[in-house]
Amino acid sequence: MFAEQVYQEKGCLWLPSDLEEWLTVYVDGQATKSEQQAMIFINNATRDWLAGTLDGETYFDILAQYEIDPIEHVGEVWQYLDYLMQGKPAQIG
Repeated sequence: MFAEQVYQEKGCLWLPSDLEEWLTVYVDGQATKSEQQAMIFINNATRDWLAGTLDGETYFDILAQYEIDPIEHVGEVWQYLDYLMQGKPAQIG
């Protein structure tokens, strides 16, 4: 489990203040206009999914359409949350 490895190595887990921040996709400065538009579309879909206005199946289909593995994309977030919900200690500071 990735989250457990990070905790063991670092002694803490970092979580962004907003899940949307964690699931945001980025393109570099050399991206084409099409790639930039895809990034915007995916990030809007992420926002809608987290807000509950887009169902999970549609969100995963959108990610797959842009060759993003949906399970891998959201999996790390869920691993971290699951690890924290198991009562693992958190370090602040």
